[in-house]
Amino acid sequence: MPPPVGQPMAAPAAAPPTAPLSTPPAQLAPPVVGLMAPPQGPPAGPLPMPQARPAPTPESRRARRRLITWVSVGVGVALLAGGAAIAVKSMNDSRDPAAQVEEYLDLLASGKAQAASKLVSPGVDNDALLTDEVLGAAEERLLVRSVETVERDAEGARVIAQLSLAGEEFEREFTVDHGDNEMLVLETWELNDPLVVEATVALTGPVSAGNVPAAVDFAGTEVLLAETMTGADSTTVWVYPGVYPVAAGDLGTYLEGTSQSLTTRLDGSLATVELSAFLNEAFEAEILSQATSYADGCVSIGGNSVVTSNMDAACPSITRNTRLSELRVLKYPSSFSGIDAKYFTTDSYEFEVRSSSASARLDTAHSSLSGSISWRDGKPSIVDASFSGW
Repeated sequence: MPPPVGQPMAAPAAAPPTAPLSTPPAQLAPPVVGLMAPPQGPPAGPLPMPQARPAPTPESRRARRRLITWVSVGVGVALLAGGAAIAVKSMNDSRDPAAQVEEYLDLLASGKAQAASKLVSPGVDNDALLTDEVLGAAEERLLVRSVETVERDAEGARVIAQLSLAGEEFEREFTVDHGDNEMLVLETWELNDPLVVEATVALTGPVSAGNVPAAVDFAGTEVLLAETMTGADSTTVWVYPGVYPVAAGDLGTYLEGTSQSLTTRLDGSLATVELSAFLNEAFEAEILSQATSYADGCVSIGGNSVVTSNMDAACPSITRNTRLSELRVLKYPSSFSGIDAKYFTTDSYEFEVRSSSASARLDTAHSSLSGSISWRDGKPSIVDASFSGW
């Protein structure tokens, strides 16, 4: 109730004392070792204000772009280099040295000798028979079975070829050299191991054939063995592998020659062909004709171009008489008892004579002509001939 007007207000009653807490306040747990203690409260004093980042300048933006560009370029170059290295290795692996050998052998197998010589130098001093004409005229050429690279390194390669010729099988190893790189990194290979074969061509025959040259026809090409035939002439030639027809060349009117096939080998052995020249029927006919001239001269009182008269020392005894009324050759031979390029002896002639006396009868005698043969410009001539025997 409020106090009466005019009386002062009473002082407020004091608040009753606060009763003590029934339980003591909880004690803080000791901090665990190794764990961060929880924050104890806001830090004393006012918090610092965050600083604003400065705006990038044009120079810094350009520098950053340059950095990104260079990093991208570096990564690209690394990727390209790796890819290029793989590509180069793949391309070099595909450049097989055996391809060079195979190309070369295919040219020989197809008769293209001059292209083969251009690809791989034959390396010989006489290449007259290394032509398309000769190889093309071969009766048989190489058959290429297989070509394989068996070893290769930075210096070169070994290539094995399986070949066949005239029914025989051969294995031939080729050495292929490492050539200069193309575009700095691409390998090249050079074959410098030619497949040429040495062969001997021989011609035997008459020792004395005058100025007749010793020559042979080698697959359509003349090969001169000697300017003048000696009877044992030969020469060495170089050819590509094959089977070639070889025949004695033009030996003149009175000589002929044999023919054979030359088969080259690939095992390193020397190929040889031996031909022979022989006196033909024309030679014997010529000598027999000249012998007949001797006989005819011996039955002529005045002789002829080879004997002076019937009294010539070359004539048979039966005709050497000054008192003969008749002389003739009763029988001419058709062959020889012996003949070669240097000497001859005919079969017997039969001569008949009659003396000039009234009571003379016919007498006959048999005689053969023997003599030497001289050759001049390929033609034989009888020299130093005479009749003998009865």
